[in-house]
Amino acid sequence: MRKAIFLCSIIIIILILMPICLAKHGNLKLLAVQHENGNLSGSIADLHLELSPGRGRVFVDTFPLAKLDTQVSTRLAKEVACSYLDINCDSFDFFYTIRAQSPIIAGPSAGAAITILTISLLGNIDISEEVTVTGTINSGGIIGPVGGIKEKIMAASEDGLTKVLIPMGERYITQEENLISNITRIAEEYSEENINASDENITGNEDIIGNDGNVTASDGNIEESEDITESDENITETEEDILLEEIDLVEFGRTLGIEVKEISDIEDTLYEFTGQQYEKYNQSIKIDAQYKQVMSKLALELCKRSDSLQEEALSLQTEIDDLDEKYQILYQVFINLTKKSKEAFEEERFYSSASYCFGANVKMGEIVLALQNESNELLKERIEKIEKDIEGFKKPEYKTITDLQAYMVVEERMNEAKRFLEKSRQNLAIGETDNARYNLAYAIERKFSSYAWSVFITGEGKTFRLSQEDISNSCQKKLSEAEERYQYVNLFMPGYLVNIRKRIDDAYSDFNNENYEACLFKAAKAKAEVDVILSVFGVEKKNIDNLIERKLEIVQKNIVKQAEKGIFPIIGFSYYEYANELKESDQISTLLYSEYALEMSNLDIYFPEKHTITFTDQDKREMGIFLVGIGAGMLVGVIMMIVAKKKRKKVK
Repeated sequence: MRKAIFLCSIIIIILILMPICLAKHGNLKLLAVQHENGNLSGSIADLHLELSPGRGRVFVDTFPLAKLDTQVSTRLAKEVACSYLDINCDSFDFFYTIRAQSPIIAGPSAGAAITILTISLLGNIDISEEVTVTGTINSGGIIGPVGGIKEKIMAASEDGLTKVLIPMGERYITQEENLISNITRIAEEYSEENINASDENITGNEDIIGNDGNVTASDGNIEESEDITESDENITETEEDILLEEIDLVEFGRTLGIEVKEISDIEDTLYEFTGQQYEKYNQSIKIDAQYKQVMSKLALELCKRSDSLQEEALSLQTEIDDLDEKYQILYQVFINLTKKSKEAFEEERFYSSASYCFGANVKMGEIVLALQNESNELLKERIEKIEKDIEGFKKPEYKTITDLQAYMVVEERMNEAKRFLEKSRQNLAIGETDNARYNLAYAIERKFSSYAWSVFITGEGKTFRLSQEDISNSCQKKLSEAEERYQYVNLFMPGYLVNIRKRIDDAYSDFNNENYEACLFKAAKAKAEVDVILSVFGVEKKNIDNLIERKLEIVQKNIVKQAEKGIFPIIGFSYYEYANELKESDQISTLLYSEYALEMSNLDIYFPEKHTITFTDQDKREMGIFLVGIGAGMLVGVIMMIVAKKKRKKVK
């Protein structure tokens, strides 16, 4: 009996001590800001991580409580770290502790530091204790901009740190009051007019046309709309103000004995922490053969429809010159877009080609409806028929990340078509026939586009577990990330992100209606749209081109990494192609599509493969020493028990 009790005790001790022995610990100085008498000041916090065997749970303990919930940022940082090392972290629990001397503004600004500390423990990478980093962590491992950097550098100097890493593009800043004024003006122009002027504009697929269809009459170039031109002029007007208050943070740090360096992604940051160069993905993207084949067919299908609509218009009106002036302008837009589509197709930019033809089809479809001059009753009948067609469409099942992306596009286009049909019906009810025709034409083309995209859902490629529960969980995570970004930016610009707020709310609505695919898509786009605004914080207009190139390079790297995993992110690549298409004419739309591409190129981090993580040689050695020690202890104990038993027998 005593022997059994002894053995049970030994087993319990082993079970208690094993997680402690296997646990890993790490620390990093965290830069933060705090409010003092209405002003921002720098602050240092201690970030601690304990990694122990578990079930992939994340625990965050902060004191004092942060003004923004750091749970979301910490969870994302952990996911990015696991994705970067390409390991499944479900067999570990993560215990993060943040300790500060006073209340701090944390949230997403701690993301980069949390990611680096997590990578260092998971990957057994030694990092310098004299270096720290401030910045958000975004899809693809990109380090995003934050505020209060000058104050953070001052705090780092007072704490004895030697190097501060800041996000690329934030070396030159303005005084806070002028910076906030400039950011709000940019946000008004970009988020309200260009990025979020209409749901059609940010659906981000075959077009960037606003719901009023306004384009310049001279060349019909959709990208060069009046809204975008006005925004550029407004930025130019603020540029002089920015330059008057400019501060070079590298020079500022030098005066305090701090080396300040800009970093763009995880690789840059790890190099500065370790002095070791980690792998760079500089190779070109290998376009998936099936994607190329299907997208070329999709472009051809949309462009054949352009020809068909044009023939129908000419059959109704042989002389285009006899059209009303409004429709002559639309016809010229149609001609210019079809020309652009042909050029893009010849250069094998098939997504761009499809985008141009989609825009052309909406214009020509509106012309055809006007020439048919149907009564309001007949237009209502058309609307009802299309709605029935949409309801009867059977959506294919998906098994791969590629399938999921295509499914989300199909779902979004279907929902858009239904929304525009309802708009058309409302227009007819109040006698706005012209607007009703435009919305009806748009809905018809969206439905056609949805059908065309469904051919991408083939079931071929690397499969993942994609149950409704998994999609629901991924939607919740992405919603949390979007919400966190929104709340962070809203601190600086309250009331300026109305349309982004609406998109997030729409995603919540989809989630509550168990439409998880649409929720995931909308939440990802909302997060990307906030990140566009974040990315121009403190960046002068003359430096936006550099920011764009950096974004596109990171997108390319992520697509290459995904392809190496056997995943071709069709939407991510499509957005990447379109961003390149726009970069000469429209900086902000380029940034927007770059952010969309980043979000859609890393969906696999929400659907980790279920495999056991392998321990390093060092882990195995430590485990071996531990087990040998326990075994030796048990052997000694058993020997002592045997000796004691013999002594008792002799006494008897």
